[in-house]
Amino acid sequence: MDTFKYLAGIAFIFVGIEMSSVYIPRLKDATKNYTKGVFISLIGLVLLNVINAMFVANIVPNGKMELSNITQPILLYCDVLGLPTIIGNIFSFMVFLGVLLQLSAWVTGPSKTIIQVARDGLLPPKFGFHRENKYGVSRNVVLTQSVVISLFALLYGVMDDVNAVFLTLTNATTIIYSIVYVLIAISLIKLRKSQPDTLRPYRIGKKGNGLAYLVAAMLIFSVIIVIFATLGTTTVTDAVLVALITIVMFVIPLIINRFKKASWATEVKEDLGE
Repeated sequence: MDTFKYLAGIAFIFVGIEMSSVYIPRLKDATKNYTKGVFISLIGLVLLNVINAMFVANIVPNGKMELSNITQPILLYCDVLGLPTIIGNIFSFMVFLGVLLQLSAWVTGPSKTIIQVARDGLLPPKFGFHRENKYGVSRNVVLTQSVVISLFALLYGVMDDVNAVFLTLTNATTIIYSIVYVLIAISLIKLRKSQPDTLRPYRIGKKGNGLAYLVAAMLIFSVIIVIFATLGTTTVTDAVLVALITIVMFVIPLIINRFKKASWATEVKEDLGE
């Protein structure tokens, strides 16, 4: 049962793939090509992570996994095979390049999304999230992301176990994502009932709503399993911290929506000169 605390970490591998949807306008025949791209990405993620997990399990002793040290398996293989440890440094540099590429989706993706949300009048104009630079990115959004991430990074300085901090932040991120997926599933069900005749570029099931409801139910069930398995198998302190982070990040948008003003959309349009 103790291994279930890593379930959210496994789910974390697959969350966020939908952020690539902000680049749909750049695709030719996006209705078909984007769907194909998502499925190809998922297959690649599964294969690469399964193969990688087999290599890691083959070399790392049971109970000795260092979650915060991505080069641990590489260095162990270097030691066993008599290879120079500089390979670990090369691997770290390659990971660094990979993370930089990943940031193009994890940073600019939310930025583009929040820009549109702000322009629809759902966020206070004083935040400045509706403004974008010549690259289509909101400076204020990126700065906000940087501040929030920096605050979370402070946990590494106040907690003794680095592995525990890494796992806690991963679990909190995954659960927040999972809650959003539940909202998406509920929205899917509601829209199928309230707007059954609306033409959509992407549709689950060619006819009827049975398949869509099944997918939504499976998604909600999977999220429930991930949340309860994660919180139920970690320490009380970690579970409380994960729950606290999740609640705060979930409640903030609800508070903003509660005090939303009709004038926000008008102020945004005036600021943009529309």
